[in-house]
Amino acid sequence: MGCDFWIDTEEDAPSVVTRMTGIQPSWATTKGEIFRTIPNEIMPSREIPGKFFKQNLWKLSGTTYFEKDDHLIPFKSIDMLEMIEKQKSSFQKIFRNYKYKCLLHFCYVNRHKLQFRIPPELWRRIAPYGLLVDFDLYLLSKSKKNNINRIKAGTEMGCTLYIETGKNDPGIVTEMTGISPTRIKRKG
Repeated sequence: MGCDFWIDTEEDAPSVVTRMTGIQPSWATTKGEIFRTIPNEIMPSREIPGKFFKQNLWKLSGTTYFEKDDHLIPFKSIDMLEMIEKQKSSFQKIFRNYKYKCLLHFCYVNRHKLQFRIPPELWRRIAPYGLLVDFDLYLLSKSKKNNINRIKAGTEMGCTLYIETGKNDPGIVTEMTGISPTRIKRKG
């Protein structure tokens, strides 16, 4: 399980981010390099013959999550935001210059019930930077070791938004947004 923060430096070398921030990337690649998979705790890096990188990428990796009751709470996102906030003016220039930047959360699981939980404070801290927040879930097959399948939208998997309304009636969300829920659960 982990969290990556990456920036597509478009036509510039990824080292521009390192020069501006003083932060060494966990991984970087230049457009045209032979494609190598990014090593992780499940699979080592390997070269893909005949395939080349199409982007200049600068990436910083984090690997620690707090897991509780099938919820992943991405504390590494908070660590990465603190790093960005310490270099705020440099990263603001970078974010203005480059369109594609992302805070990617990923996990490898062998169970089907899992949720990412992101505290509202984290969303508030991410919003000013215009960062894409992405979630990748890889389901480990029971039939083969290290057989990893990415869960694709449009299968039996889906995305659910739960809103806890506290003492307010759940209908308040529909009233405020104009969106009708697929299901309402009331206490009691």
